[in-house]
Amino acid sequence: ACAEAAGAAIEGALFPLLWDAAAVGEPALEFARRFEARTGRAPDYAEALAYDSIAVLLDAIGEAGIDRVAIGAALRALSPWSGASGVLSWDRTGHNTRPVPLGTWRDGRAVRVSG
Repeated sequence: ACAEAAGAAIEGALFPLLWDAAAVGEPALEFARRFEARTGRAPDYAEALAYDSIAVLLDAIGEAGIDRVAIGAALRALSPWSGASGVLSWDRTGHNTRPVPLGTWRDGRAVRVSG
């Protein structure tokens, strides 16, 4: 939406590339295919991250039941966890350890900045 509103002015802009389906591979591409078949448009990073947030939470609830303390412990134990947005992992304090690469807009597409 932002890129569409900015038009050509967005070309070359740098931003945190929160989701790169091609770099993630098959789980992301499968999610994108299913999403597009259902909605008629390609998903963005927010939809991929939301999908994974619900999926990892459901996995934790499946392991722990409905006790919120046990769910928190199950979430920590699930790290690393693979999903449509890539591998999610947490350190011992619960902080996300996945690096976020830079992206740029090139020819109307978000691409990873090499390096």
